[in-house]
Amino acid sequence: MREGLVVDGAAMSRGVGGDGKSSGGSPWLRRTGTALALALCALLLPVPAAAQDGSKGAGGAEGAKEEGPPADPAKKEPGTAPGGKEGDRTELPPVVVLGTPEERQRLAGSGQRIDILDLRRFSRDDIGQVLRDVPGVYVRSEDGLGLFPNLSLRGVDTIRMSKLTVLEDGVPAVPAPYAAPEAYYSPTTGRMSGIEVLKGSSQVRYGPHTTGGVLNYLSTPIPEEPSGYLKTVFGRFGDVRLHAWYGGTWETRTGRLGLLLEGYRREVDGFKTIDGAPGFEHRDQTGFTKEEPMFKVSFEPAGTVPMRFEVKYGTTDLDADETYL
Repeated sequence: MREGLVVDGAAMSRGVGGDGKSSGGSPWLRRTGTALALALCALLLPVPAAAQDGSKGAGGAEGAKEEGPPADPAKKEPGTAPGGKEGDRTELPPVVVLGTPEERQRLAGSGQRIDILDLRRFSRDDIGQVLRDVPGVYVRSEDGLGLFPNLSLRGVDTIRMSKLTVLEDGVPAVPAPYAAPEAYYSPTTGRMSGIEVLKGSSQVRYGPHTTGGVLNYLSTPIPEEPSGYLKTVFGRFGDVRLHAWYGGTWETRTGRLGLLLEGYRREVDGFKTIDGAPGFEHRDQTGFTKEEPMFKVSFEPAGTVPMRFEVKYGTTDLDADETYL
C-alpha cells in the first residue's frame, strides 16, 4: 500500500507542478489523488477469504449471509445424467419379490421368508414340509417325497398349485405360466438358499395367476469371495443326497466377473409297495433319482452407471418309478 501511494502521489505532483516536485496544489486535487491511490491499492491487494464467504470481519461488518451445507455431488436426482442434464438417463429399481425380512413390514399384504439357516437346520427336500410352518399355507401330499407338490394359499384349490405363481429368482418356473399354470415341474427345494411366500394384494404384479399368492424359490447366489460348499445326507430307504457348489467374484480390468458351478443329486428307493395284479414285478420300487446341475455367471462392467448382467443355466434329470399317472 505504501508503494502504491508514493507512485500515485508522484504522478499527481507532476501533473500539478510539472517539475517532479509537489507544488502544493489545491486541497480538492490532493483529496482526489488520495482517493484514486486508495482505490488502486484496493484493486491490487488480495481479497481475504472471509470477505469472499460473506462472513463478518474483525470489525463486525454486517451483510453476512448464512448458507446451508454444501450439496453432495455424488447424490443426483432420479432421472439425472452424470453430466447434470435431466432426462438423459433413468435409473430403474431392481425387481425384487421380497428382498429382506425387514421389507415385509412395507408389503401391502403379508409375506414370509424362510432363509438358508432354516433350510439347512432340517435338511428338508420337500417343499410341503418346509411350508408347514408358514401361516395360511395348506399342503396336500401326493407321493410323500415332494416330487409333485400340491399347495394352497388363502384357501384356493391345491391341485398342482394352479392358482399360485411359482417363481425361481423372480422368473416363472412352470413351463407355461399363462396357458397351463399347473406345476408339473417344481424347482428342487434341496438346492435353494431361501423361500419367499407372498399373500394378499402384494403379489398381483409378479405373474398371471395370483389368486392365492406367490411362491418364489431363491437359488444359491454367487458369493463375493471364492468359496465352496459340500453336504451329504444319508437316510432311510436308501435316501442319499449330495449338494455341492463352488464360485466367487473376481475383479478384472473391465469389471467384476462372478461364476458359480452347482450340482445336486438325490437318490431314494421309496417306502411304499404298489398294489398290482399277480405277476406284477418291481412292486416295491417307488423311489426316484434326480440330478440337477446349474451354472451361473454375472458381470458388472466398470463405469459410472451401475449395471449387472446375470445368466443362469440349469437342467433337471428325473427318473421316478412312481408318478402321478
